[in-house]
Amino acid sequence: MATPFADKLKAMRNGYDHHNEELEGAKIEIRSLQRALDQQQIENLPTYAANVLTKFLEVYAAKKERKGGEGAGNKSSNATTRCMSTSEDIDAKQLAEVADLPSKFLKIIKGYPKLVKRRNEACHATEARFAKLLLSEVCGGVDSPLYRTWAPLFPFTYGMTCEELADTEEDEANLFFLDDE
Repeated sequence: MATPFADKLKAMRNGYDHHNEELEGAKIEIRSLQRALDQQQIENLPTYAANVLTKFLEVYAAKKERKGGEGAGNKSSNATTRCMSTSEDIDAKQLAEVADLPSKFLKIIKGYPKLVKRRNEACHATEARFAKLLLSEVCGGVDSPLYRTWAPLFPFTYGMTCEELADTEEDEANLFFLDDE
C-alpha cells in the first residue's frame, strides 16, 4: 500500500525524469546547431585564407617596391591580378629578404591563384551549400516546404539533384597547411 509520501515522491521522480528527457533533447539540439556553425566556419576558410594572403602579398609588393626590387612598380589596377603576379614571382631568397619568412611559406604563397579562385567561387557558387542546407535538420530536410520548393530546380539548373550536389566536396586541405618538413 502506497503512502501519500511515496505517491508524492513517485510523482516528483516522474517529473524529474520528464525534465531530464527535455534537457537531453535540448542538449542534442544544441550540439547539432554547434556542428552546423562549425561547418559554416570551415566553409569560410577559403575566404579567410585568401584575404590574409591577399593582404600579405600587397604588403610584400609595397615593401619590395620601397626597396627597389626587381618587378617593383607593377601597375595593374586589379589588386587580385597584382597579387597573383607577385605570388608567381616570389622566390625563397626574396621571401627571406623582404618578409623575413622561411621558404616553407612558398607553398601557400604559390597556391594563391588556386586559393583566390576558390574564394571567388565561394562568393558566387553557393549551390552545394544551399543543397546541404535544404537537406539539413535546420530547414526540415526532404519533407520540408523549403526543400519541396527549391529541390526540383537543381536537376535542370545544375545537372544534379539536390542530394548529389550536396555530396560534392573538394579537398582543400593542401591549400591551407604547411608541411612540417
